[in-house]
Amino acid sequence: PVNAYEKLAPSNKKAWSYVGFTMVGAILIVSFYTLVIGWIVKYVFLSITGNLPMDLEVSKAQFGFFTSEDFLSQFICFTLVFLCVFYIVSKGVKNGIEKLNVWMMPSLFILLILMLVYAISKDGFMMAVKFLFVPDFSKINTSNVLEALGLAFFSLSLGVGTIITYSASLPDKTNFITSTLNIIFINLLVGLLMGLVVFTFIFEFGYNPNQQGPGLVFISLATLFEKIGVI
Repeated sequence: PVNAYEKLAPSNKKAWSYVGFTMVGAILIVSFYTLVIGWIVKYVFLSITGNLPMDLEVSKAQFGFFTSEDFLSQFICFTLVFLCVFYIVSKGVKNGIEKLNVWMMPSLFILLILMLVYAISKDGFMMAVKFLFVPDFSKINTSNVLEALGLAFFSLSLGVGTIITYSASLPDKTNFITSTLNIIFINLLVGLLMGLVVFTFIFEFGYNPNQQGPGLVFISLATLFEKIGVI
């Protein structure tokens, strides 16, 4: 909560109360998640109806149309996601977020393992391993380092009040250092495994491995999943 800083401050509580309002910035930063999840909902619908693109150029055109012109679909998907998120969050951490993650996170991890096993059988797997784990120090510069730091902060949700939010529902004896290290390890592990899966199929179908952002997720992968079919 916003007033948590004020309540926990050992002194000068009034000054610390203003720090809590930095959470407004955090809300604005992560607010785009709802929109992006709405995009995912749209692509899930396309997958169910068998309308994912088979060709990369078609995928580019489809994504461009959806994000720049098809505002009605975006609004419907956004509203659906917003209502779902509002309902889950309204239940609180234990009865909402925690209950959902108890089955959702293991399910996603099992799906990731199945996809990894499938990826290992492909010719592009060793190319993905080389791409991810064989360093090319000539490409390291200040910009790359800052991007890596930004990704670390972003993926671990550092600086947006996550620890404050979850600590409110944790037992007093919880070891924050151990819990934090576990989160970092699992986050890194899942990221590496997902990278192996994604780049295996990027190389398998001859796509550009240097793409990033929406181009990789919603253009390349949409085509890849359509070609892969049901695993």
